Amino acid sequence: MKTRGFYTRQTISHAMEVFWSKGYKGVSMAELLAFMGIGKGSFYVAFYRKHELYL
Repeated sequence: MKTRGFYTRQTISHAMEVFWSKGYKGVSMAELLAFMGIGKGSFYVAFYRKHELYL
């Protein structure tokens, strides 16, 4: 579903892939945002912080 200018499920799926391959501590916010294909502002509005997304 596209609700915020990006597809939430697809974006979370991309995040899961990068967490699985690099681990939580192994991925920087810049890498995570690039892999998810969203901007910093969109990330913080949708997910609040990296830890919340990870959970």
